[in-house]
Amino acid sequence: MRVEARDLGKKFGKTWLFRHLDFNFEAPNKYAIIGPNASGKSSLLRLIAGFSEATEGSITHLNQGTPVDDLQWFRHLSIASPYLELELLFSLREYLELHGKLKAFRESKSVETLAQEFGLESSLDKELGDFSSGMMQRLRIGLAMASDTDLVLLDEPLSNLDESAVKWYEDYVQEQMGKRLIIVFSNAKTEEYSFCNEHLHIEELKAS
Repeated sequence: MRVEARDLGKKFGKTWLFRHLDFNFEAPNKYAIIGPNASGKSSLLRLIAGFSEATEGSITHLNQGTPVDDLQWFRHLSIASPYLELELLFSLREYLELHGKLKAFRESKSVETLAQEFGLESSLDKELGDFSSGMMQRLRIGLAMASDTDLVLLDEPLSNLDESAVKWYEDYVQEQMGKRLIIVFSNAKTEEYSFCNEHLHIEELKAS
């Protein structure tokens, strides 16, 4: 998987968040994009994910050198963000079963095994609406990392995680990263991107 940006720019109203960005992100590298709140990280993530359109320039997703069809892109991408909404009326068991039908997991594992890997085995039959914010974030990260995708985007993944969950995150990402392209968007919590081999401050991208 390769993500290419050429002269990429995004504007809200009359304000440019960034302009003239050029970069290549390619598997099996792991990248950290670091910057404070309101620096444009979330907007860049949405462009890479295909959730929004650039104001100028282009962004291209390539799989083995071939552009990925927009209608098939969701099969290649998984994302974890504290703002990603989940279906609260589903139990964890039901949600894992549904997710597996829509986007395959990397290995053929039972929902019981996945819940155990996520540290949520005691909550399999609990509705997501009754989960704490930390449990929800574990689930988001677990689903993103366990899905059989070529690109993983992690947006401030340590949000709402306590100390024990931070250790779980570090271990689980290491176990599941494989040879994929992983991009972490962080406001400088080093534990979020300690496994990344390239660290890029968003202001450096803007200046490139």
